[in-house]
Amino acid sequence: MKNLIFLTIFAILFSFGIYYNENYFFEKKPSKKEIEKKEKKISVIDKKVQSIFKNNSKIILDKKDSIIFFTNDKSNKSTKLKEILLSSKELQNKLKINVNAYYIDTSKKQSHIIDYEDKQLKIDTQTMTSLYNIDTTPTLIFLDMHNYEIFSLTGLISKEQLISTLEFIKNRLYKNKDRKSGEVYNSLIEYYKKNNITIKSFIK
Repeated sequence: MKNLIFLTIFAILFSFGIYYNENYFFEKKPSKKEIEKKEKKISVIDKKVQSIFKNNSKIILDKKDSIIFFTNDKSNKSTKLKEILLSSKELQNKLKINVNAYYIDTSKKQSHIIDYEDKQLKIDTQTMTSLYNIDTTPTLIFLDMHNYEIFSLTGLISKEQLISTLEFIKNRLYKNKDRKSGEVYNSLIEYYKKNNITIKSFIK
């Protein structure tokens, strides 16, 4: 009886193994043409996203506040962020007009010249992520005209929250508020509530 049970279990496992292997080996793999088509589509999307932002090789001071998008284009959240950016002309216009907007893909190694506080630094992407303590992507760093950090948003952000945040920055509602004590943070939260914005990103 034990032998019969053993043989039955063995037969079931053996059949499953054959089924798995057949599906593994005969599973349709994407053709070279399909792979190239997908890569071309990604490239087109990347170009559209980059057209919204300034050249990140030189991040400089001027008469507008700045925002740096730190992303990792290999992550799902960063891919979703691209979709959000491309879905709204209003958002794109605000990024182009209201602020100096930069987009940095942390999965790539690039060189950047940046006005950081009272110094001009020439650094690579990895050093820049360390400079701004980036440990999660996407992270959005908001900087004033002197390149001092106002606050940052961590995680995926909705179109509505991002537009509202850009309005908050444009109207300089952080002015004359102490950042270290949390006054800027509290002011932003109140602004979100006033405009019925659901907070999706972690503010710090």
